[in-house]
Amino acid sequence: MRATISCFFQRSIRGRICQFTKKVSYRFPIIIGLFVFITSAFSPAPQEINNPLTPEPTLVSQPIGQAGMTVRLEAIAHGLVAPRSLVSPSEGSRQLFVIGQTGLVYVIDNNRLLLEELFLNLRGRVILPRDHQDPRGLINLAFHPNYVENGRLFVYYTAPLRPEAPPGWDHTVHVAEFSVTAENRNVVDLGSERVLFRFDLPNPMEAQLSFSSEGYLQVSIGDVIRPTFCLDVDLPDSPSVECPKEDNPPSNFADIDGQLRISSATKGTIPGLVYHGLAFPSFQGRYIFASNGAEGISVNPAQEDSRLYITSSPDLDGRFWKVEELLVSNWLNGQIDEIVRAIDQDIFGEIYILTSQNEDPRSQSGGIYKIVPHIFSERSIIDNPEEYLPAPFRYARLVRQAPVYRTLSDVRNNEPFGKHGGGNYWVTVRDQARVNGSTYYSVSWGWGNAAWVSASYLNMNAHLSSLSGVDMRNWQGEPLAMVYTAVHVRSLPGVIEDDIIISTLPPYSLVTILETRRVNGAVWYRIGPDQWSHSNYLRLLIPTSRPPDVGPREKWVSINLAEQTLIAYEGDKPVFATLTATGRRGLETEKGLYRTWAILKDGPMQWENVNPAYSLANVPWIMYFNRGQGLHGVYWHDLYGTVRSAGCVNLSPHDSFWIFNWAVSEFPEGTRVFYTSEDDPGLWVWVHDGRPNLTGQITAFQTSQINWPATAILPDAELLIKFGIIPNTR
Repeated sequence: MRATISCFFQRSIRGRICQFTKKVSYRFPIIIGLFVFITSAFSPAPQEINNPLTPEPTLVSQPIGQAGMTVRLEAIAHGLVAPRSLVSPSEGSRQLFVIGQTGLVYVIDNNRLLLEELFLNLRGRVILPRDHQDPRGLINLAFHPNYVENGRLFVYYTAPLRPEAPPGWDHTVHVAEFSVTAENRNVVDLGSERVLFRFDLPNPMEAQLSFSSEGYLQVSIGDVIRPTFCLDVDLPDSPSVECPKEDNPPSNFADIDGQLRISSATKGTIPGLVYHGLAFPSFQGRYIFASNGAEGISVNPAQEDSRLYITSSPDLDGRFWKVEELLVSNWLNGQIDEIVRAIDQDIFGEIYILTSQNEDPRSQSGGIYKIVPHIFSERSIIDNPEEYLPAPFRYARLVRQAPVYRTLSDVRNNEPFGKHGGGNYWVTVRDQARVNGSTYYSVSWGWGNAAWVSASYLNMNAHLSSLSGVDMRNWQGEPLAMVYTAVHVRSLPGVIEDDIIISTLPPYSLVTILETRRVNGAVWYRIGPDQWSHSNYLRLLIPTSRPPDVGPREKWVSINLAEQTLIAYEGDKPVFATLTATGRRGLETEKGLYRTWAILKDGPMQWENVNPAYSLANVPWIMYFNRGQGLHGVYWHDLYGTVRSAGCVNLSPHDSFWIFNWAVSEFPEGTRVFYTSEDDPGLWVWVHDGRPNLTGQITAFQTSQINWPATAILPDAELLIKFGIIPNTR
């Protein structure tokens, strides 16, 4: 080590005096800013720190909900441990590195997907924080300006107190260098650690790492604006140097024209950032911050949820900064029902909120959210679609034609009664057994078919769709669309020489259509600043008018065959929207206005004159509306947004569960099939092929474009009974 700093505290009636000694062997002295930090910033707890440079601001709460003051939080990642900051490695990179305070660093790749493998794991080297307000642990990370070429990065973390430290002090700080592995640049080589600087502290304190415009590593400790000291990491032994005057201020402290400054010292308030992104032109140059619970700045002092705020210019005498609340449209009451741990920014100036669901810094309850305009723009998926099945069924696919046995005795004697399946045949798995050293499963398919099948013929890793539709109850009229198959996002409409592929949207991403444009006969949608997508890969989720036969308070669903979408309504208000898969050519879903007439939590499906593979057991959440055609969940495919079925309206497990529970007020206990009646009428189902107007801005359907059916079409129960889809219980 080239430098060691010791700081000894003496107590007096007026306060604390810090006297420090230096043991140095390098050319440049520790800058005087370190003395300012030590003499003014130490205190028993971080929230009691008083900044001598800038007085506490006077904040005036304004009425909330004004035009332009509503945003959305786009979910980027969940299941993180104590996220405290974000950093990107280089100019133009879309990667985000999430610093977890317990010593973990996560990678979010260019496609906004959280990588399973950790970038860095220092859990065995850091002191873990006691709670979400404790600033100990892995505090910060900075990438070398030439990281793309050299793979170097620097961290600031709190380690256990070294033996030579003053007795009773809290911890020893390490400022260290690491390098990524040669095999994988998304993983750090833990053996490459080189500690550049160590010093001891009596109390936990915040800190920041950043690089100046001259390439010096800046270390800022405590509640200060300017760096405490700087290191030239490109010279041997990384000597201390005088920090340049034009240094970059630490990212989580704001000083707007020298007048407004909100820091971690403001009780209950989370320091924020000045907005410099492109998504909110009206937010340019304005400071965004947050508060947690009743301790923060609030229109209602009794509120418990976290809130976002944005400042505007001060009044004429420069004393009062106006503060307006940013309402979060996709959270209850416009507030954040999680603890805000930090606010950070990517290299494009867009702002992110880092949260935890509880105060335990060791729990995997952390989340990353991006502040985006009040539009739908995140991927509409869920993690555990099996939770939405009506019973704990397991599904499997018969990969090839298999011998089938009626009993285990037949298995032992190798006496199959026939063969079944092959290719895309699906079965329900009910039981398993070991016979003659091999595993066999009891499976069923269609109406009452059951047998034992060898495990060697089954693929037990059935893929259930993770598609989850859109809650439309807070919809404000913006034209929405959902990606049904992966699509490139381009910088310009049309595929031309100067075009740049910005990213790829995965299936079931939600976007807002901001503009339409025709290029060489093709329709392109603008879904963000300089972001265009071909219309062929998106399905419009645009509400339409209520059919005349449907009452103003009745529930109904619109099935758009042209767009392959379903939208659920309560009267004239849309409440839910998603993708579906309707009947393919020759087996089309019939257009018309219907009522559901037979409802099952699960049941078999098999059809005459259709592919024999369409003989299925335990199809979930069935609501028949037009003879044998019905709404139901699917476990045998994940292809929504395109025609696919044998006539029914296919939905994902989650979406069929949502529609079923929304439409069916009460399902009688012990009932296999529930039939609707005049006293308890079924859900209205309108099947049509209307298309929206694609000229200029997207508009809703016009009533004049709709050919309403004269009367609702009644079901034919006998046909279902004939096909064996439902038992003859009438």
